[in-house]
Amino acid sequence: MLYPTAEDLHAHRAEFTYALHGSPTTRALQDVLMSLEGPQCAGVGLTPSGLAAITTTLLSVLSAGDHVLVTDNVYRPRPISATACSSAPASRSAISIR
Repeated sequence: MLYPTAEDLHAHRAEFTYALHGSPTTRALQDVLMSLEGPQCAGVGLTPSGLAAITTTLLSVLSAGDHVLVTDNVYRPRPISATACSSAPASRSAISIR
């Protein structure tokens, strides 16, 4: 149940909005994972896909102007649109973070 009452629905008073920002199930999973990690756990982030997980991880450690070298087939369903790096082997591409 996302909203206990119709008034809460119309006033947008809910922790979850149609699971766009989580759901009671994902919150329960986060709580279990945090308890397994113990008190040193800073938090758990769940992502909807592997690509989102990789992107979130990279964006958390990279800054504007950083470069990442990856193979052309790192994301198999589609080729990566990247700027070629002249010093890299032909099988690699450079992605500039802007």
